[in-house]
Amino acid sequence: MGHIQHKSTLEIFNIMFANKLVASYVGPIDSDILTLLAENLEATLWQNETLRRRFFKIFIELSQNIALYSIERSVTKGKENGEGTLIISDYSDHFVFSAGNVVENSTKNVLLKRAETINSLDRLGLRSLKRKLRNVGNKKGGGNIGLVQVALLSKNPLEVNFFPTLNENQSFYLISVKIEKE
Repeated sequence: MGHIQHKSTLEIFNIMFANKLVASYVGPIDSDILTLLAENLEATLWQNETLRRRFFKIFIELSQNIALYSIERSVTKGKENGEGTLIISDYSDHFVFSAGNVVENSTKNVLLKRAETINSLDRLGLRSLKRKLRNVGNKKGGGNIGLVQVALLSKNPLEVNFFPTLNENQSFYLISVKIEKE
């Protein structure tokens, strides 16, 4: 029987505390998990109703992004879901919400260009892009408006990073957004 690596566990906790982590989840993104996370966060994080609503809309959009587009899939209760990571950090004047999942390297340029386009627009431009995408739609039903909505709600640019995985044809796609507490 192996021994628990306490030093590694301590390092993980130090990273969590240094980054003000209040919640993290890795696994399939299904409605049961989202409900559980949302209820936990709602009960512990805020009094500000407007901030709470904005935060939860961002939470849903980024979670749905994983559920729809992650290439890592699993079946829960007979329904296929994407797998990914959700991380929430709580700083004195803002939150950082990060969502990540594995993607094919062939999609990296499209995803990066989409984020660059969103980040280049002001609020009026974002609203216009959202209307245009809604009219076009896509085969998965979202019209790719989720990240536009995240930028509108957060009032901050999207930060997008790609990290190598063990599979050289895939990368871990991480989207982070800052949400001011106001």
